[in-house]
Amino acid sequence: MSDEEKREWIYKTVASLDPEDALEMMRKSKSEDQRRFFETVSNYLLQEKQRKAIEERRF
Repeated sequence: MSDEEKREWIYKTVASLDPEDALEMMRKSKSEDQRRFFETVSNYLLQEKQRKAIEERRF
């Protein structure tokens, strides 16, 4: 798998998660590094959800 394919796979995998799934993964993390990673993912997903809501409702 090329680097570009890896990036695309990672992006699609992360983007397909619900923010709640990422929060659950964060809670179940076995290390501080994992917890921070899933916290970052959860924050990203929540921001995207907020951005889309703002765009759709024209706030």
